[in-house]
Amino acid sequence: TLLEKNAIDTFLGARVDGIMASIALESKDLTHFAELRKKNVPLVFFDRADDELKIPSVEVDDFKGGYLATKHLIEMGYKRVAHISGPQHLKICSERLRGYKAALNDSGIKIKPAYIFQGELALETCRQAADYFLNLPVPPDAVFAVEDFSALGLIKGLKKNGINIPQDFGVIGFANENFDEHITPALSSVEQQTVKMGEEAFKLLLQLIKTQNTETIVIDKVVLEPVLCIRESSKKPQPVPVKFNKRKTNIYGTFHL
Repeated sequence: TLLEKNAIDTFLGARVDGIMASIALESKDLTHFAELRKKNVPLVFFDRADDELKIPSVEVDDFKGGYLATKHLIEMGYKRVAHISGPQHLKICSERLRGYKAALNDSGIKIKPAYIFQGELALETCRQAADYFLNLPVPPDAVFAVEDFSALGLIKGLKKNGINIPQDFGVIGFANENFDEHITPALSSVEQQTVKMGEEAFKLLLQLIKTQNTETIVIDKVVLEPVLCIRESSKKPQPVPVKFNKRKTNIYGTFHL
């Protein structure tokens, strides 16, 4: 948070025309962003945002991404799907957890609190998650991890315990990092359209700058569609069809891409 505040002070000192920001993982006090809004400094959040601040943002639909990832594991025939979550003050983590729970509900699977591992976004934490899950009385047989580094740490921990992926245990992450295709097994993930996110955030910021002293209405949020990238880590050899209850499409007062 201190680095975040110092960066903003540096930008203001340089008299920049506008700022694009992704809220730091550790940031809980966001008053420095609220101050920018009061000063009428054009500001756009990307990826990690906060709705309460009412600052224009470009985000992926984290709820839908969590839902699709969990639904995929269930459709592959995994019966006991767990989740590695992250700090719940971060909207991306809370929304992905919400999507996980919704997919379980829609498939008729009971949510088990023991199957939700609350941790920090770090490799070592997720190696610990592997030990935690495997030591449960009835271990899960698949995990949706809140992001790809968590999934990577989990895979390392599972391999250390001799678990066969994906035959005995499925794994899917979120972000579609560059390393996903180059580990064994290749990691399934949810693509959050990082390049498009940057493009849309810049376009939104430019629009804010150009209309700063006018009454022009600017779109306050752009929501990008998540895309499943299925690879070996979640491809169970003999998937079993599962019926999902129909879910109403989420309605956003935003521009959906």
